[in-house]
Amino acid sequence: PEIDLEFSHVLTGDEHHSKEHKIEQICDDWGIGLDQVWYFTDTLSDVYELRNFIAAEKIIGCGWGYIGSAQLLKELPKKQVVEKPGELLELFDQSSLNL
Repeated sequence: PEIDLEFSHVLTGDEHHSKEHKIEQICDDWGIGLDQVWYFTDTLSDVYELRNFIAAEKIIGCGWGYIGSAQLLKELPKKQVVEKPGELLELFDQSSLNL
């Protein structure tokens, strides 16, 4: 399905090396807390950097990306690794989110 979203931030390594810093910047700009952040990644380095910064259960691995689901499953529970983009909708249908 198509979703009409406008991106407010596209932050690269040129802005800052720390994903924690970038997430804090976005939270400040949006006026939200870290408890409202979901992070989608295809690398273990993101998992390692962020799992003690945001709620670990809100880090979602994208198995179709850079390292694949087998590697992501070494650090994330199966329920937090999706194999294809369509599974993201299923993930949120099963959560307690009010999207």
